[in-house]
Amino acid sequence: YSLNWIILTHSSALFIALFFLYFSATFPKKIIKNKFTRFLWSIPVLSITYVLLFTKLVIGETSGLQYEIEKSYLWYAVALLTYFLLGYLFLFKQYKLSQNKSEKQQIKAVLLGTVTSSALAIIPDLVLPFFGIFSIPSTFLKNSLRIANKVILVKEYTIVHPQTEGILLPFFKVL
Repeated sequence: YSLNWIILTHSSALFIALFFLYFSATFPKKIIKNKFTRFLWSIPVLSITYVLLFTKLVIGETSGLQYEIEKSYLWYAVALLTYFLLGYLFLFKQYKLSQNKSEKQQIKAVLLGTVTSSALAIIPDLVLPFFGIFSIPSTFLKNSLRIANKVILVKEYTIVHPQTEGILLPFFKVL
């Protein structure tokens, strides 16, 4: 069961990065208009997911939630980071192209939220396994969260975006 869980979490991370890339290329405006180009982005994700499911080229032997990383794990890591970095670049480009102050604030909030959350996930889930570390001690995590709660204040806003056809979208702004 642990191998299935590890494969599920690793392939899910790829799809999260892919959908983030799609989102950042189309929110609030399409900056990559060619559908075929956007379709091509899915090919590496589907290929790596296939390799994860049917081979031991990325994930080797498992014991609980610990696993051996194989030589192809580097390609998995590079693909995942590339998708996130491209997504960040697209959001940054969206920010620069936007003339609307409200849109700029939305893009800024999304960019800040995704950079923060993905960095917090990428370090323990992608980088630390290269060093044989598969979990963060709970005291470290608890102290980090305590510090984060004191440093970051979050205020919720509700936004109506023209593309949502009147649906209210909550988002958060870091103060």
